[in-house]
Amino acid sequence: MSGMESQKYMDEADNHCIFDVNTLANYDPDIIPFLDAPAGSAFERAKSSCEFQQVAGKPWVPGEKSAASAMRWPPPGFLLVQGEHPITNTWSIHLTDTFAQRVEDGQLVLWRPGFTIWLTAWENNHGETQRKRLNAFKKVASPERFDEQESKSIALTRY
Repeated sequence: MSGMESQKYMDEADNHCIFDVNTLANYDPDIIPFLDAPAGSAFERAKSSCEFQQVAGKPWVPGEKSAASAMRWPPPGFLLVQGEHPITNTWSIHLTDTFAQRVEDGQLVLWRPGFTIWLTAWENNHGETQRKRLNAFKKVASPERFDEQESKSIALTRY
């Protein structure tokens, strides 16, 4: 919202949705340069060119780093991890850079500017074949997922 909406507009619940910024950026990558804009900035597409133009806030040009955006890394309150990092009792990942860590919906999330790793480790405690188990996960996976990778060895399937 820009803050310029009327009360009548705001009172109508159908005018509101909450979206993850990453989802929006996947649908419209044109917003990515504006994610570092200072708080209070507002942009809208120009009707003539469809390019974003600033309509509120301190004048700002995409690519300029504000003091606030430069201070966001590392994020306060999150554990920072690097090197060998455990995923389960028997699995670990080697991180060559420093990542912030959180657990979201039971999944391990590691991130740094420009790169996010979202991990879930599943045990096969139902005696299913690797293929059957993977197909079950794919059926319930988010339809918004992207950049999938799959590999298989004799005893291990990575997805």
